[in-house]
Amino acid sequence: MKILTLFPLRITIPLFLLITALVLLVLTVENNLRISNKYLEENGITTHIHDMTIYQGIFNNLFRKGDIEGIQAIIADMGSEPNLIHIALFDQSNKILYSNDSHIIGKLVHEVFETINLQTIADCRKSGRGIVSLSSTGDTISANYPILIHPQIEEMKQTSVAVLHVCVDLSTPKAKLRYETWQQHFVYIIYSIIIFVILGYLLRFVVSKRAAELVATSHNFSEGDHSVRSKLQGNDELARIAFAMNQMFDQIIANQNKLSESQLKYRQLFDSIMDSFVRMTIDGNILECNPSFELMLGYSHDEITNLTSKSITPDKWWKIDSSFLHEEILPFGFSSVYEKELIKKDGSVIPVELRTFSISNAVSGQLSLWSIVRDITERKKTELILQESETKLRAIFESSRYAIGVSLKGIHVLANPSYLKLFGYDNIDSLIGTSILDNIAPDFQNDIMQKIQLRAANKNLPSFYETRGRRNDGHEFDMEVNVSSYNLQNEKFTLVTIRDITERKNSEELLLEQNKNLEAQYEEYMILNEKLRIINFDLEAAKGKAEESDKLKTAFLQNISHEIRTPLNGIIGFSNLLNEADVSKDEITEYSCVIKQSGKRLIEIVNNVIDISKIETGMIELNIQSFSLNALIEDLYEFFLPMAELKSLKLNYIIPQNNESSIVSDESKIVQILTNLINNAIKFTFAGSINFGYKIIDELILFFVEDSGIGIPDGMNNRIFERFVQVDLSITRGYEGAGLGLAISKGLVELLGGYISFKSELNKGTKFEFSIPYSPIQKTNKQESLTKEISIESNIEAKILIAEDDFTSFRLLQTSLKNKNYELILAENGQKAVEMVLHNSDIDIVFMDIRMPVMDGFEATRQIKKLRPQLPVIAQTAYAFSEEKMQIMTAGFDDYISKPIDLNKIKFLIEKFVNKQK
Repeated sequence: MKILTLFPLRITIPLFLLITALVLLVLTVENNLRISNKYLEENGITTHIHDMTIYQGIFNNLFRKGDIEGIQAIIADMGSEPNLIHIALFDQSNKILYSNDSHIIGKLVHEVFETINLQTIADCRKSGRGIVSLSSTGDTISANYPILIHPQIEEMKQTSVAVLHVCVDLSTPKAKLRYETWQQHFVYIIYSIIIFVILGYLLRFVVSKRAAELVATSHNFSEGDHSVRSKLQGNDELARIAFAMNQMFDQIIANQNKLSESQLKYRQLFDSIMDSFVRMTIDGNILECNPSFELMLGYSHDEITNLTSKSITPDKWWKIDSSFLHEEILPFGFSSVYEKELIKKDGSVIPVELRTFSISNAVSGQLSLWSIVRDITERKKTELILQESETKLRAIFESSRYAIGVSLKGIHVLANPSYLKLFGYDNIDSLIGTSILDNIAPDFQNDIMQKIQLRAANKNLPSFYETRGRRNDGHEFDMEVNVSSYNLQNEKFTLVTIRDITERKNSEELLLEQNKNLEAQYEEYMILNEKLRIINFDLEAAKGKAEESDKLKTAFLQNISHEIRTPLNGIIGFSNLLNEADVSKDEITEYSCVIKQSGKRLIEIVNNVIDISKIETGMIELNIQSFSLNALIEDLYEFFLPMAELKSLKLNYIIPQNNESSIVSDESKIVQILTNLINNAIKFTFAGSINFGYKIIDELILFFVEDSGIGIPDGMNNRIFERFVQVDLSITRGYEGAGLGLAISKGLVELLGGYISFKSELNKGTKFEFSIPYSPIQKTNKQESLTKEISIESNIEAKILIAEDDFTSFRLLQTSLKNKNYELILAENGQKAVEMVLHNSDIDIVFMDIRMPVMDGFEATRQIKKLRPQLPVIAQTAYAFSEEKMQIMTAGFDDYISKPIDLNKIKFLIEKFVNKQK
């Protein structure tokens, strides 16, 4: 220090600062190297512990699932780390199962790694905890973690503990750190000499200010402002420190992000597992659980973390839990699977199945318990039901007075006591293994086997047979056999129920000997018995049809609900709007149109459902008559032309130019088929044209409907004619309909003796074709409609009796005809209608509902016609098909109207029949 006083101050200060800086630099470099090495070692150990704890849980989970590919992928990913020396997974016998080096897989540990301490591996397995150690030179970190392999829940006792060994190299990072540190400080020395010589007197201010900035930056970062960074620029030590500090801050943030990401993945995996997981302390305090556990017990997460294991476990299970804890979990690290009960939040108790593992905290070393819990309530119920069912069946089987035997491939496997007694066996062991043919008389063996084989091939054949049996002692007797079969574990078993009918046969023979006249009666009895059998067979067939009908009803309810509710929503909604006080006349007209359109749509849906039901049950009948095909096609063209023009579509029809259009067939069915196809074509076509018509080829009439619409996807080719199937089945589809049109069309075409098919290309169009037999006639007189419009201003006076149990229907007629010269009276049932006709001779016409209480419309009409044969009686029905029309007209009615009622036809019928009388 005295030497410095010999030089001028301008030299001594920079020289002093320079010497000081050099000394500090050397000390700083050494200290930084020491701190960095220590930080590198500690951070490496901490990071290694954290990462390996996560990998330990992942490996355990993957082994539990049996995901070997996932295990190999993770080890390969870990092996890609640049500083990793080696990674290997040893089994219980220290054999290498997996490693980043494929050449050492299958070898023993001591053959490959001479530096590995086998005692450390043994301690790791025994304690169930990970062991991380730093080499004496501080150049490597080694870690050993226990991994459970083959831990299948049903095979817990086969679980073994493997060890995951990882070794990481620290010498390279240390050398790099030492080199970078000295390199940085060497540059700093050069800059310091220049700066201290030239600007020595400014060093105090510059260093102080810049150092303060570094202190402030580090302080703000430590206080939680992770976005702060030092803005010092330059190549001096402070700038480099600032740069290193900024890098350190970035690395800290990156490490935190990786940790958060890892924790997020773990949490997502934890929350998404269907099984219930719960973690608790050794004392039973619940630390955390997944949503499945919360849902199972009915608690929220906050509520359940304030509970203990005992608070959710009935008292009788506490000792069992304690036993598993001290005898299995703590000594071995896991328990076997066992059952217990848990108490839900509502106080109810549920049976559960669980397995518990002990997990050690990698940092604190504190043990906690992980339990996998599964609700087995339904399994317990099923087991109880099966047990009760088996007990009941066994009791019935053992106590039955009928002989019951079970055979497999003709060999006895089971029989009840009655069976053993009937055939003279001492015990079941003497019967099992013998052939069923041993119990049939030799002369009847071939016959009975043929009947059994035929019955197995055709379930409709009788299952009851009469044959001759043979007891174990060789005695033969008459018996009645009922044969059935069932499948069990891919084997077909035969069940026989046998009744000894020897007494019946003896009685029959005795009766035949005593009185031969009884033979005829016996034959009649046998005929009657056969009829009863046939009736029973018919009843079984009817039962099958009833079951199929029930399936159809279910399909109907599921698929038609939306289509019925939609128009009903329009009818009810706009009807309610009509009751609003401020509804204008134009709005009334608009709402009425909507209600009318919704009503027509509802009728169309109901008619389609009835049609498909009649087709499926075979109840629909053909109404064969002569008509003109050309006139039919022209009428359809006139009907659909406004609908096509509304969508700017071209509608064309093509018919042969000859006199062969008059045929004999069911006109209404052909119209219904073409109407469905043309309606679909218009519905699913948005631009272009629609062509329809027919042509005659030999003895067939080929009809076609072709459009340029959206087409039908290939995947729908085999299902488009099924009931309720549409191209777009989603609830958001933009088309109305219940998916019955094509199913009805197919059924009607096949009923007419024809075949329907189609060709389609997506977004280019579809062509439907169907053919029916061609039955020409010489002439066809086209029938003119008998219905005509009745003038609103008709002045006919009439007294009208309405027989209707629905007051709404009567009210509709009363309101619609209130401005006419009509007097309307109401009868709530058929009996009152007969009484009113008897006491009111001035009634001019009767409108009779078919279905009414007390007396239906058919019986009421018969009695009215006896009192007044000339009084017109018009049937009202909601089931006005061609079959019902025939039944109505033959029952004595003068005419009929179908619901919903057409008021114009009502007026037409009143004028027609009242004018005739007056």
